[in-house]
Amino acid sequence: KLGFPLVVKPRSGSLSKHVLTNIDSLVKLDEAITIAKQYRKDFIVEKYIEGHLYRATVVGKKHVFVCEKDSPNVVGDGSSTIAELVEIKNLLENRHDTKNVTLHKVNVDDLFLQSKNYTTESILKKGQKVYVNQKTILSFGCDVINCSDKIHPSNKKMFTDVAELVDDNLIGIDFICKDISVSYEAQESAILELNSLPYIDMHENPSSGPKIPVSKIVWDFVLEETNKKVENAKIFDIMSTT
Repeated sequence: KLGFPLVVKPRSGSLSKHVLTNIDSLVKLDEAITIAKQYRKDFIVEKYIEGHLYRATVVGKKHVFVCEKDSPNVVGDGSSTIAELVEIKNLLENRHDTKNVTLHKVNVDDLFLQSKNYTTESILKKGQKVYVNQKTILSFGCDVINCSDKIHPSNKKMFTDVAELVDDNLIGIDFICKDISVSYEAQESAILELNSLPYIDMHENPSSGPKIPVSKIVWDFVLEETNKKVENAKIFDIMSTT
């Protein structure tokens, strides 16, 4: 009923490691289901949508912050090989190979490169952008681009509506579309999943774009709600006494 192309993924997260996208045949579909079931027995099959992957974090059902997660890539300078460009990018002080960081060193998938007719010895033209891994996972070295100031008002309302719907004051929404500055109603788009424990450091330490102190906004909200509960408790005590 969905037709091709498709996406297959486990019902709950394996950090995209068992997810296959752009499946265009029954043979590939069967292979993808086999891979997904290596993680857990139940899985999801859904329509494949082309576009950019965004993470929208909603705090207090009203504050919305959006980052684009871009698969590991390098941009040519006209003389360096892909391997050299990866090495240069990995030397940046904000790129690490340890856990609990936002920006990791770039992980090259040689087979993926070959499928795009490149090798690590290929020399890229100046300004030419090439993806070196198809996985949009932080630990694989993807870029994080802060674009909170570009979000279309209707997209922002849609994200707050989702937070209201699930009644969650801190939620991460993975969303795909071609352009976050265009209304979701004017383009093909989809919510991929919701995260009850969203990783907010993406907004605080992106690879490009302004840094937003989301953790402070979260704490301000927590303190505000706590104070409301304290005041309500005092009022209840006074009413009970009288």
